[in-house]
Amino acid sequence: MKETYIKLIALILVLIICFVVDAKLRGYSSERKLEDGSILITCIAKVISIDVGKATGDSHSWSYPVDGQIVTLRLTSGKYKGKEVFSANPFIGEYTDRVLRVGDSLYVNINLKSGDSVSSGAVLIGEYVRTPFLLYLAGIFIALVIAIGGMKGIKSIAALALSTVFIIAVLVPMCLQGYNPILVAILISAINTILTFLLIGEVSRKSVAGILGTIGGLFVTALLAFISSRVLNLTGQDVSFGFLDLGKRLWLSPQSTNWNFSGILVAGMILGASGAIMDASMAVASAIEQVKRANPKFGVWNCIKAGMNVGKDEMGTMANTLIFAYIGADITLILMPMIQFGEAGRAMPMTRVINQESTSSEIVQAITGTIGIIMA
Repeated sequence: MKETYIKLIALILVLIICFVVDAKLRGYSSERKLEDGSILITCIAKVISIDVGKATGDSHSWSYPVDGQIVTLRLTSGKYKGKEVFSANPFIGEYTDRVLRVGDSLYVNINLKSGDSVSSGAVLIGEYVRTPFLLYLAGIFIALVIAIGGMKGIKSIAALALSTVFIIAVLVPMCLQGYNPILVAILISAINTILTFLLIGEVSRKSVAGILGTIGGLFVTALLAFISSRVLNLTGQDVSFGFLDLGKRLWLSPQSTNWNFSGILVAGMILGASGAIMDASMAVASAIEQVKRANPKFGVWNCIKAGMNVGKDEMGTMANTLIFAYIGADITLILMPMIQFGEAGRAMPMTRVINQESTSSEIVQAITGTIGIIMA
């Protein structure tokens, strides 16, 4: 009964947090002064009406009348909340073209020059507001973990929150300050492993076995990932973010002089594999513990054999988990060799796709992570 009350309280807290964070995110707005003296306001707006016609503008994308949408938006955040503005949504034949609909919520940038009213400022439509859905999707995940897992589920969420804090508050600042990202990632992963196992499994032989197995697997993954990055000449800069060449932009950043991009790539591989390695280690350690409880006379050798048998099954499923996770993330690259582009022929043969740095990095990450699971 006590656990039921705790679960209920935890679920109510999750719901309250979702509502509070959602309200905070929906009210987002910012403004900053540009070099020319104008003010750039970023806020959220909702599409209230759309007309089809010729969209005109002056940007790197188009500077002449093109077919598009003339959009009326009502600002829903910031000090100009409730005001209506107008913007063009041109169709210029690029993959970034989108058809807006009444009710869509989007971020908008409004450039106000001296004496301009918000309605007369230049308005540029940005990305869709996706955070509310993502927030409630995460809330559903947390609620299910708590509802099904009970106290174990609450501890799992606490461990996940702790891991997130370690990455954001420790790993990222240390990498930006020029510390070796590989060593930092190993240290953070090891500390996170110890705290997670002790939080979920408490102080026990099972936790100790799981910790040792996970740390061993992490070291193997780190070593193989480091060797692979050197042999394959992985720079860590072949990174895209939507239509931005993020790797190049980061490299050009004044703060990047102390950054080890290749090391950051390897650090990402270590972190990406750590969760799966922990999962495998915990599954095997828990299985052995249950076998020992069911039959206290079971000897050490028999426990090892039982653990190896469980590990073989776990190895197969977790290998699929990692491999397919990375394939799913880069499914577009796999489609490329199969696409015909008229007179141009095939876009790129599979061998060229595999030899792209981004593809090679994903392959290395999947394989080294899987080897780490096997060694755990």
